[in-house]
Amino acid sequence: MTEFEELALKKITKDYLIDCIFNELNVVTGRYGISNAEISKTIGWDPSGFNQKNNRNVDLRITTFIKIFVAIKQIIATHEAEWGLDDFGPTQIGLNDLITQQEIDIGGLLLHISAAAEGKCEFLKGTEYVQTYLNMKPFVLIGKKNNKFSEREVDVYVKYYKIAVATN
Repeated sequence: MTEFEELALKKITKDYLIDCIFNELNVVTGRYGISNAEISKTIGWDPSGFNQKNNRNVDLRITTFIKIFVAIKQIIATHEAEWGLDDFGPTQIGLNDLITQQEIDIGGLLLHISAAAEGKCEFLKGTEYVQTYLNMKPFVLIGKKNNKFSEREVDVYVKYYKIAVATN
């Protein structure tokens, strides 16, 4: 694996991880009817702040993630209090509602990319990360269509996709 291939795969995988986390955030907030503007207001951002964080091509900072998580918990508690439901105990929203096995597998794939780049293992050869890698295909195709990833970066993904399918 070349240095460019490592960087391209890490970029694609990190973006996929962030996309999956925001998807889980949207599932939880949708369940409670919480708007992105409401989250932004609770955190102290301008109304479009949440959408701006979601649309950036950068890492989701852990501090931003925690702010969003806490804001969601506060909004749910406020809504429950307004509806008189707080007497029955607060709804428990845990990190496991936002960080699922899928996100953990993607994090493992990031570590696997690093190990392969360092020559410690062969990339996607008989590992549990093959399916995680293959599942990224729709995300990569949309990223290519939206010019989120360069042609060279997508070519790297496709190269290893073909190898993974052929050898596993």
